[in-house]
Amino acid sequence: QAQHAAKQEALAAAAAVEVADDLKVLVAVATKGGGRVNEHFGHVTEFQIFEVSAAQATFVGHRRVDLYCQGGFGDDEQLPSVVRAINDCHAVLVAKIGACPRDELAEAGIEPVDQFVGEFIEKAALDWFNDYRARIASGAVVHQNRGDARIRQGAYTGLAEAA
Repeated sequence: QAQHAAKQEALAAAAAVEVADDLKVLVAVATKGGGRVNEHFGHVTEFQIFEVSAAQATFVGHRRVDLYCQGGFGDDEQLPSVVRAINDCHAVLVAKIGACPRDELAEAGIEPVDQFVGEFIEKAALDWFNDYRARIASGAVVHQNRGDARIRQGAYTGLAEAA
């Protein structure tokens, strides 16, 4: 019930933003489960991908990625493959993210978002999208289509190496 109420609150806020109603974007979410934004970017081996519009946030799939964080420090060789796997997303919702991946994502045109820690995914995605639409309406941001992700077949090679 709490999750549904949070989603309805975010949908109500969407009605106040005056931008094309047919706008849809993809958002990657770092989660450990429970329907919440609760995983550190560096600990993700799989992102949940949501298609977000003014009317809804819909789960559309998973993206497996190589583990970026190796015992407290980032593996800079893995970061480009992680970014490529979600390069069709406009944002990535995370519990926490380091400066290096934050900069790399921003350079690739993906907005790293860490202000929705612990919130329900759908509400967080809709709240971010409402803000994104408001920034488009104000002229602060120009919406661009992101194209398709460049997903490497066999992503997440860590298990094969450990076996």
